[in-house]
Amino acid sequence: MSALTPVHLAIATLDFAVMTLWGVMALQHARALATGRERGPISRLRPPLGVALVVIYLTAGLFALSPLGIHSRTTRLSMLVFSLNDVAGFAGVAIFRNLSWYFGPPGTPPTRLWLAVNYVPTVVLSVIALAGGALLPVASGKLLPWDVLPWDVLTWAYLALMFGLILSRLFAVTRGSAWRAGALGTYTRPDLVVMGAALAILLAVVALATRESSAHDLWLQGLMALFGGLVALPLAVRDLGAVIRDTLLALLSLAIGAAIAGLDWWLIVRLAPAAERPALFVFLLATTFLFVTGPVREQLEVTLDRALFRRSWDRLDRLLAALRQLSPELGREDAGRKALESLIQLMGLDGAALLLRDDGEIEAGRIDIGPLAEAWPRGGGADGLVERPLVGGELSLLPRELRLARAAAGIVAVFRVEGTAGLRGHLVLVNRDLVGASLREHDIQTIEAFCHQLGLLFDGVDLLERAVDVERNLGHAEKLATVGELAARIAHEIRNPITAARSLAQQLVRECDPRFREEHQLILEELERVERQVQALLRYARRDELDRKPVDLGEFVRTTARQVQPRLGPVGIELCLSTPGGVIASVDRERLRGVLVNLVENARDALAGVAGERHLNLGVTQLERSARIRVSDSGPGVPEDELARIFEPFVSTKSHGTGLGLAIARRTIEAHGGQIRASRALEGGLCFEIDLPLEIGQDGAA
Repeated sequence: MSALTPVHLAIATLDFAVMTLWGVMALQHARALATGRERGPISRLRPPLGVALVVIYLTAGLFALSPLGIHSRTTRLSMLVFSLNDVAGFAGVAIFRNLSWYFGPPGTPPTRLWLAVNYVPTVVLSVIALAGGALLPVASGKLLPWDVLPWDVLTWAYLALMFGLILSRLFAVTRGSAWRAGALGTYTRPDLVVMGAALAILLAVVALATRESSAHDLWLQGLMALFGGLVALPLAVRDLGAVIRDTLLALLSLAIGAAIAGLDWWLIVRLAPAAERPALFVFLLATTFLFVTGPVREQLEVTLDRALFRRSWDRLDRLLAALRQLSPELGREDAGRKALESLIQLMGLDGAALLLRDDGEIEAGRIDIGPLAEAWPRGGGADGLVERPLVGGELSLLPRELRLARAAAGIVAVFRVEGTAGLRGHLVLVNRDLVGASLREHDIQTIEAFCHQLGLLFDGVDLLERAVDVERNLGHAEKLATVGELAARIAHEIRNPITAARSLAQQLVRECDPRFREEHQLILEELERVERQVQALLRYARRDELDRKPVDLGEFVRTTARQVQPRLGPVGIELCLSTPGGVIASVDRERLRGVLVNLVENARDALAGVAGERHLNLGVTQLERSARIRVSDSGPGVPEDELARIFEPFVSTKSHGTGLGLAIARRTIEAHGGQIRASRALEGGLCFEIDLPLEIGQDGAA
């Protein structure tokens, strides 16, 4: 064959198109690895796989353009290029088989033996190919057929065998029924159909390789170009939008550059002397290159972004401007939802949700976050879950229990939302459109900036809530201080008369006519009750200093339990203790004992009217930075509407209560720098939790 034909040009064009597709995918993942956005094994293997395929189709395209024909190995240079094509093919199937190991459910990495079986034959065949290309003699202007055909058959047979092993692995891990955006770590039935067609093409190539003719060579070259496109399809479809965009960008840039270069040469031939044409053409070619890679490429990027993704080029500025319009006064729920709605609109997403660190979620758009929200870890478990943005194939790095829920929800990316106080939650994005789901580096940077601004907005919400709480508490404290001062004055004024009346009542009980003993006894009991209330009121108004010392809370609770046990046994209350030692807090022992005894007395009164088993539980646990004392009972509990006011002064559920016991308890615990909470117990009664700061050195950080 001595001249190019349209068929050769068509095959070369197809080879170069497939080469561009693989080159774009390799460049995308290499760039992501370089920036640290991708680190998983799938991401590490795709760039070398792409480079191998680029070499294969670059050499194939060059030989398709050779005027001597596709398989005319007449020079040592052509032999070396053919050897390079063979080596790239061996490397490609070995890397692809290694890549297929990571498809499907996560498991253990391949063993050294498996890697040796996978790569050693590739190395051996590559050495033979390179040695043959450099050392085989050339006889009579061409190699003898029996020097070529056995090697070609061996090469294609090895490639078909390896690809068959790849297909068997993919068949074993196929799970889904349709292509989904971002699901790089899973294989579906459409993938299996495409790869099966690729294997059939490869077997046809093996059959053609046994025959030496120009027609067979053309068929072989065309089938191999189709094979490369089919192999690329399952990988490209997971990030379809970015692949299409970058491939079109590269092809359009080349086409525009070639057209301008041709126009330059046409003008130079007509206008410039022959001696000046080479230098002038080089100058214009360099200018064209700068023009195509500069303003032309930028405008192409803007146009393709709008056409493929429906995203404006200034989306970052517009998104941040929308966030700046949100006020912390909206609250976390409303501010978060409005922020997500802006993100969905500007990024062309189906939906988005924020899985809050502590509890709850905020969602917007078309998204079913329920199953994923139930499986998502909260609190400390969420802090180390996602260290960086997970996009596309990197989502396979999520824990196994989250992968199925993520796939069902259609999540294509996960981002951290952090404020100055630490992790606020995780942003998850949904887009079921294969093209629109692709996120480029600029998109990822935009969403990261959004997450940072959202974290700051939540910081503002918390700061505003704390300021409102402080203002409300100050106003409440001022009112209580006024009431307390007035009550203390009144208590002082009536304490002495009550004491005198109580003494006279005691004397009347001892000396009066027996007919009036019950009435006098009632007077004495009521005066004693009034005196107790006056004493409680004075104790509440008094501001005593705490005498704080390190106390083992487990030992402290056990000692207090022994003291109150005689008052519990006669009414049939079973006391259950869970009080491990070693939990040390700095407390005023007597003041804390008063709080604990008060809670036990309240539980005893509540259980006194309960029929059946009566349980009172006392427990001590150590949290991350605090100690917790828990008091719970199996009594009737407190109605929800009264539970919120249980710690307020003069609020009591007892018919003869003063309403100051729990108010004193809360003030005592808060004076220790702790908190006391009341809630419904699991066993149906009331549960009090007292959190106290640990002694210095107990939390491992001080």
